[in-house]
Amino acid sequence: IDSSGIASVKFYAGNQLLGTDSSSPYQFNWNTAQFAEGAVTLTAKAIDALGHESVKNIEVIVDNQVPQVSITLPASASTVAGLITLKANATDSSGITSVKFYAGNQLLGTDTTSPYQVSWNTTQFAEGATTLTAKAIDIAGNESVKTTTVVVDNQAPQVSITSPASETIVSGQVEFKVNVADESDISEVSFYLDNQKLATDNTAPYSFSWDSGLYADGAVTLSATAIDSAGLEGVANPIEITIFNILLSERLRIKVQGRITDGQSSA
Repeated sequence: IDSSGIASVKFYAGNQLLGTDSSSPYQFNWNTAQFAEGAVTLTAKAIDALGHESVKNIEVIVDNQVPQVSITLPASASTVAGLITLKANATDSSGITSVKFYAGNQLLGTDTTSPYQVSWNTTQFAEGATTLTAKAIDIAGNESVKTTTVVVDNQAPQVSITSPASETIVSGQVEFKVNVADESDISEVSFYLDNQKLATDNTAPYSFSWDSGLYADGAVTLSATAIDSAGLEGVANPIEITIFNILLSERLRIKVQGRITDGQSSA
């Protein structure tokens, strides 16, 4: 504003003349991409009809670089269950205003303070693969996105004993076999006899060969458990079998003795 009238307003970025405007409102479009990142002094120089000049400076930050963002938790391709924490690292030369977290297209939450994190209740999502996204926004409004995929698994493994059959009689070496079905990988299958752990197996097909001769004859209970990569445990329905390891010669001896005994008693 000037009593004699404004002849022109010149706009500068640093020492570089950006342009001149001679009519109100005085303005100029500035392509910041042509300037180095960092602090820049902007100057507006007004010149009136008599040649008098007035200058006004402000300092701004040029930031055309998107933020750097990474998801630090959970690990990519990992299996998740229950309530977990999502974490992200985000950095930018001008500063981060917020980080938004998504599961699929659903916004889970926003954090404006480092360390950037939100809680995620995985039980509210379908079983299977889910894409997680962290979107970082800097002060200049630049955005950067990082994604990773995890497997939601809130169902315990389904476990069943396939061998030996329930209520069978076994002797010698016995093959103990278990079938396991689960959405994620199986970490461990454990085999039990009367609550005593016999062995573990972490590779399908899950089986263990045990020597029934090391145990007393009679009825025993077999059971099995499986733990998946989410830490969930499934338990098989237990079965009852009978161990009978008396040798054939011993059986014959007992049978013969029984006959002799019967003969003596009837004499």
